[in-house]
Amino acid sequence: MEIMLTPIERVVASGKKIVEGDQSAAARLERLGDDLGQSVVEDLDAWVVFLREYSALSLESREHVLGCRSEYLAQWYSIVEIGQNNGEFRQIDRSFVESILGIFVYTLVWSAEPKSSSDLTSSVMELLLHGLMSQKESPVKI
Repeated sequence: MEIMLTPIERVVASGKKIVEGDQSAAARLERLGDDLGQSVVEDLDAWVVFLREYSALSLESREHVLGCRSEYLAQWYSIVEIGQNNGEFRQIDRSFVESILGIFVYTLVWSAEPKSSSDLTSSVMELLLHGLMSQKESPVKI
């Protein structure tokens, strides 16, 4: 179980600092994306185990792993809500955020050639921010 907890516990800890920052919501989301992309690239084997094997754990261990996942998702949702409340982001369904996280992780897991975390993060964050920005905000270039 420890190998499964290593990557998610790391991004939960670093994500907490990012969420508590005082940057714009868009800047904080970009930082979360950069952090996640870097973690996946640096610890790909552990992420693969996390994604593919957590369901084989005992109920107690699986609940712990899924609790960490929920805590991490809550960080992303928190920043999206901040952006929605201050008019930076439009209202969206939460599943959109979850799908973006899936793109981050699975692009690297399924990739035939390793990609740099900065290349991945840049592409995915453009997509995410383009979908989130309110009409008042300037459009993100794609």
